[in-house]
Amino acid sequence: MEKTCVSTIEIQNKVIDYQILDQKGALPELLDFLGYEEQQIHSSLVKQLIRPIFMRTRKKEKIQEIQQFRQLLLQNESEYESNMKNAETKEQLMFSALTIFLVFTTAGLAKLHRAYIISQSDAELIIEATILKQPQRIVQFKLKKADNIKICPIFLWNAWIQHRRKN
Repeated sequence: MEKTCVSTIEIQNKVIDYQILDQKGALPELLDFLGYEEQQIHSSLVKQLIRPIFMRTRKKEKIQEIQQFRQLLLQNESEYESNMKNAETKEQLMFSALTIFLVFTTAGLAKLHRAYIISQSDAELIIEATILKQPQRIVQFKLKKADNIKICPIFLWNAWIQHRRKN
């Protein structure tokens, strides 16, 4: 019985806090209508009465955010473990990471609205995106897997690394 009373009191306090915060904007209007001077309306007493309510609601919101971040972290950890258990190679992971990087870079630059994966294979990925930047248009990105020999900087990097390992 005590737990129910405590929880109902907590719920009532939360409701009261948010009701007071919702009415905070109406309080100066009401006091002005009742004939109080502006100095009395914006007095330190009114601020002192509302300050603990602000502190409680901010603390509650921060606790909720922390709980949400913890859940996201646990979800990411479980997804990471399941991805590592799968037989994906480094090339597939790099291909996926590059795809995500390109999509988000384009999204930031071009005000990307939504994107869909149209087709996906081992060597190619086709993404269709709607861009809201004027003029609005639909764009298709084709990402193809390339050999390291075809891309000069990667070829030079690999040659340099192999030479360095020998020494």
